[in-house]
Amino acid sequence: MPSTEHKGTGIPASEAPSTSLDDAVLHALVDAAPDGILMADEDGNVLFANHQAEELFGFDPGGLHGRSVDDLLPERLRQVHRAHRTRYRAEPRLRTMGAGLMLFGRRTDGTEFPVEISLSPLPSDAGMRVVAVVRDVSERMEAEAADREVREALDATRDAVLVLDAETLRFTYANQGAVEQVGYSRDELSRMTMLHITPEFTDRTLRDLLAPMVNGERASIM
Repeated sequence: MPSTEHKGTGIPASEAPSTSLDDAVLHALVDAAPDGILMADEDGNVLFANHQAEELFGFDPGGLHGRSVDDLLPERLRQVHRAHRTRYRAEPRLRTMGAGLMLFGRRTDGTEFPVEISLSPLPSDAGMRVVAVVRDVSERMEAEAADREVREALDATRDAVLVLDAETLRFTYANQGAVEQVGYSRDELSRMTMLHITPEFTDRTLRDLLAPMVNGERASIM
């Protein structure tokens, strides 16, 4: 009887390593994920939640099972979410939920936090399942808010403030004062270097001038 080879390897199937994983290993892998992972049925009832999802929403182990995903949203967003869920059921596909919108989750204590959610359909014999990957973006939003505050403060000054990349010498930021003083738009400045607005410099002299100020990859000029 001819031996059956493992596809694409030339190795007899009897000698090919097994790639199957038991339920315990799969659960351990999902629980090790840095994001919250939920699986819900067509009606939006949670069938599975990893450890990170339980922590994100403030539930005890197993506390999410059987709950509606609507319970994980602020009250003001639930009706809209039900409509989104109905549309997704009609056209299931891999996508980011609420692209371009600010989404929020709700913990058991009522506090809210900004999230990013990716949805993936998972057909099964029992009907369609939807896998949702939930990421808490609170730290990123706080960092972006702090960055906006700094930029707004810089724009409020009449002095020119320019930030440039130490390697390419291209401007990565220009405040409103710089725009008004040099006469170029921010978009134009983003494609320029100090050599464009200060022709008395050479590439070498500019790098020598910036060397003491550079800490990392960027330098600022005021």
